[in-house]
Amino acid sequence: MKNLKSLLTTLAICLMAAFITSCGESNTPTGVTKQILNCAMEKDFEGYVKLMNIPDNERQQTVDMMKKASETKKGDQDSFTDYEIISEEIDEASGIAHVRYKLIYDNGKEEEGKMAFEKVDGKWMMSVKVW
Repeated sequence: MKNLKSLLTTLAICLMAAFITSCGESNTPTGVTKQILNCAMEKDFEGYVKLMNIPDNERQQTVDMMKKASETKKGDQDSFTDYEIISEEIDEASGIAHVRYKLIYDNGKEEEGKMAFEKVDGKWMMSVKVW
């Protein structure tokens, strides 16, 4: 019984931490970048694609392509295990933002990248056409 109570307490704390972390900055370019990178690490392709500014009729095809690409890389040990956000730049006039990030691999390798975002109906979405 004591172990069950301890397990439930730990689970409640983890859920609260996830809720608190997801609130607040989730509708910022940095927040969306974090969501995208977390989805990539967890291979949550549906979640990843939901954050992209693409037509609804292309979403499932994009998910399927990502799954297929992931399956061909299964033996590849170059999956990143952590990331850092380097900077966020928002151009309010154009509604375009760029977030620079660093991917960290378990073999010690690091790689920098950049994502572009645009506001769609008040929400920041990853752009596939703006750079």
